[in-house]
Amino acid sequence: MDDINLHKENFIEGKNHFHKGQRIIYKGEEAEVLGVNPVFVIKVTAKNQVVAGNILDDVSLLQWDKRQEDIKVSEVILENTINCRNSFACLSGETESMCEVITSVSAYHAVEIKPKFIDSCKYFVHLDNTIYCLCPTRNEIHNRYKM
Repeated sequence: MDDINLHKENFIEGKNHFHKGQRIIYKGEEAEVLGVNPVFVIKVTAKNQVVAGNILDDVSLLQWDKRQEDIKVSEVILENTINCRNSFACLSGETESMCEVITSVSAYHAVEIKPKFIDSCKYFVHLDNTIYCLCPTRNEIHNRYKM
C-alpha cells in the first residue's frame, strides 16, 4: 500500500483533523474515533455505542491532537510570562494543564476562562462572576492553536 492511501485510511480532514484512536466529543458526549476511511466510525464512551456515517457535523475535538506540530510560542511571550506557577505545563499540549477557554477578548489580550484549579493564578482577573486570564503564554496558545 502506498503512503498516500495509508494516510487516507488513518486520517480525515474536515473542519478539524481526525485520526483513529483520537478522543472527541459527539453530541456533547466523549467518544473515540475507531476508523475514518472509508466510513467515519466512533464509539461513544458512556453509552458503549458505535456510530458510523456522515456525522462530522456532530463531532468536535476534545483535546489538542498530539499529531499536530508541537506547541510553540515566541521567546518574547515566554519572557513576559514571569508569574507562571506551573512551570509552563501548558506547553505540553495536555489540556489537563490548561484552564478551559470560554471566549477570547482579543482587544485586551485576555481570554475568559473556566479555571482548572482551585488555587488562584497570578494571571486571573475576577470581574463580577467572570474570570479572565491575562497570561501571555495561555493567550498565545489560544490564539495560535485554538485550544
